Amino acid sequence: MDVREKLKHGDHWERSLFLARCAQAVSPLFDKAWPDALPERKAAVKRAVELTLAGARSKQIPDGLDAVCLECRIVAGKALRPLYPDNGPFPLKEPGPKDDESCRLAHCVINAAGNAADSLGGNSELARIFALHAYGFAVDAAQRGLNEEVFKEVRALIIEFEAEGEPGA
Repeated sequence: MDVREKLKHGDHWERSLFLARCAQAVSPLFDKAWPDALPERKAAVKRAVELTLAGARSKQIPDGLDAVCLECRIVAGKALRPLYPDNGPFPLKEPGPKDDESCRLAHCVINAAGNAADSLGGNSELARIFALHAYGFAVDAAQRGLNEEVFKEVRALIIEFEAEGEPGA
């Protein structure tokens, strides 16, 4: 089954585990894009991935999920702040990503992690939307990151996910 169809109609926990693994694969690109990020910004990516992996494996929604999802949204906004003229109405009071492409890459990585975590929150239509977003951001991060190993890892995860449950898989 095509990856997008599985994200929309597949098993909730299997979907969440796949998305967590994709976010985990692209997470090293956050440091590449935003090497001077505050430790709590970097920790948000890690916490989102860890909670999503733990929740998907245990088939339970972990404590602290809502807080991590909110933190990811905050970091995603901060990653894009340098793109705004004059840093927008709320200037970033910390080092930002080094250039426009780095802003976009950091934004993709944190959104891959944050949307994966949000997709864990329930087997609903909204969770499926978060899942599709997480997938899109992970693929975009893998492509933007210009790291062949990360791209190959994400591609391998997609192929594996598509084959799961297929005859002969």
